[in-house]
Amino acid sequence: MKPNYCPKCSGKVKKIEKYVFECVLCKRKEYINPKPTNAIIIENNKGEILFAKRKENPKKGFLDLTGGFINPNETMEQSMMREFQEETGGKLTELKYFGSYPGNYFFQNENLYVVVACFIGKLKNKKLMAKDDVEELFFVKKSDIKFDKIAFEPLKYFLKDYLKNKK
Repeated sequence: MKPNYCPKCSGKVKKIEKYVFECVLCKRKEYINPKPTNAIIIENNKGEILFAKRKENPKKGFLDLTGGFINPNETMEQSMMREFQEETGGKLTELKYFGSYPGNYFFQNENLYVVVACFIGKLKNKKLMAKDDVEELFFVKKSDIKFDKIAFEPLKYFLKDYLKNKK
């Protein structure tokens, strides 16, 4: 995600550090920062984890945890609650921060750097339905999770750390 032109004056930009570019005309600096996103692990009373099958690209058909991009003027927690409701119709009674993981999100031929705020949650209502960009929702036994079918690397790290902490 390298900028070619300055968004302020349209001048050419040059790289001055690994993730910093500067306009040759107006000297405005452009920083390549990660976009904040979120994801959540929900377990049912059988100890199975909720997964979403992606309806759209990137990674259409792959497994995902519910979550998404954080909107301006939202906290990480507000965003997680909104994303969960948008994708499942469900509400959460509990939301606990677990950690964050960096990664990449390839979208429209562009590599977006992301940082995923990861949460553990509990359901308020048990009735969920696939909505928004989710094709299907289902629970998977921890021993049956297929990590090669998970859409994004940060989610694999999150799940592996979560499972390691549960032992």
